[in-house]
Amino acid sequence: MGKGILDRNWVTVIQAKAKYFTSVTQFQRGLVDDAADKHGEALARFTLAETNAKEANRVALSFASLFVNQLSPNLPADAGPSLQELTKAHLAVCTTQKNDAQKANDLIYNAVPPSPETLPAVDKTSATTPITIQEVYGSPDVQKVIGQDIFIKLIPLSVHESASVYSEEKAKLARSEVEKVEVAEGEVKSVLDSLGVREGLSRYKSMVEGSIGREEEVPLDVRRWRDDIRVIEEREPVDRLLSQLASLKVNVQAELDGISRELENESRDCEAMRVKYDSWTQEPSASLTKVIRQDLKSHFSALEAASASDGQVVQLWGAVNSDIRLLLSEELDVVFRESVERSSGQGESLLDLDVSSEMKDEEEKRQIEQLVNEIEDRLNGLHKISKERDQVLKDLKEKVNQDSLFMPVKTDPPSCRSRPTTSHTSCF
Repeated sequence: MGKGILDRNWVTVIQAKAKYFTSVTQFQRGLVDDAADKHGEALARFTLAETNAKEANRVALSFASLFVNQLSPNLPADAGPSLQELTKAHLAVCTTQKNDAQKANDLIYNAVPPSPETLPAVDKTSATTPITIQEVYGSPDVQKVIGQDIFIKLIPLSVHESASVYSEEKAKLARSEVEKVEVAEGEVKSVLDSLGVREGLSRYKSMVEGSIGREEEVPLDVRRWRDDIRVIEEREPVDRLLSQLASLKVNVQAELDGISRELENESRDCEAMRVKYDSWTQEPSASLTKVIRQDLKSHFSALEAASASDGQVVQLWGAVNSDIRLLLSEELDVVFRESVERSSGQGESLLDLDVSSEMKDEEEKRQIEQLVNEIEDRLNGLHKISKERDQVLKDLKEKVNQDSLFMPVKTDPPSCRSRPTTSHTSCF
């Protein structure tokens, strides 16, 4: 019985709400039609809204008289009176609006209200009039309340993307020019170093001035080799290393031979005991020491290969030992001086000129001086070009960072092109 009363209460509430919402829908659409000068349809909708409001009020009255809170625990205690007051207030509003519309139609419009069945259905958007957000926030009163637009200072994403692309293009331009400068500097340095121009120039200048000494007679590479080998020899002499290598090789050979003898002795003793004693049950050691014998054999092979390699090292050292001793001795300068004296008169090339302490031919001396001056002038020219290139690169970076490189040029382009410039100066 309680369940039946509960179901009846829910059905009554649903019926009242259905009539109430239908009345509200027709009432709101009637207001829209009245604003659109459709007074006949508005009057019909107000009448239909009043009819549904009366039905909703009647169902709410019956629900309030039969409502028991203990039998409907899911509903609030004031569900009956609240629903009754809601429908009653809405009925009063619908009645007042219908009477006003009827009076205005009788006195002014004289429109014929259509039947409720012929009224068009109310869709989701026809009951209200859309208002754009610009109209809402464009009102001065609303501006006073909410203040200025908080998004006015936001920069669009497209602007950020364009700025990022622009910055990357500027950086790409600067990196490209820096890379070109580094490549040019590297090529110049590598060429000068490979030809030995700077080292040879100082030597030939000393020849012209007559102040060449013993140290200049020895080439720079030879002096560098002598210093490096001297440091290594002082720390770990090669003869001592070879002696230690020979001693280690002898020790390893002796240890491997001892292990081989031990295995042979053990195998021989085992077989002798097997022959002597018929009840000898020890298993032959040959199968148990198979892995050890294989490792021993591989060690002997490795020692033999190492000995062959060591022999090649000793042979190579014996071939260059005399040269190394001469390189580290004090007689190196004398040997080079004698070699220079023997090589005199073999040509007039700048790299094969006589480097003896006394110049026999004054004409040859003037020729060397002329070549030395020419080389110095060209080296100074390279230095100036490098300095000018660095300055131009610095100006380019500043102009790229200041965006002045991409601004319209105010000067006349032909006059800019007609201005004399060097081969490494640009007109920005």
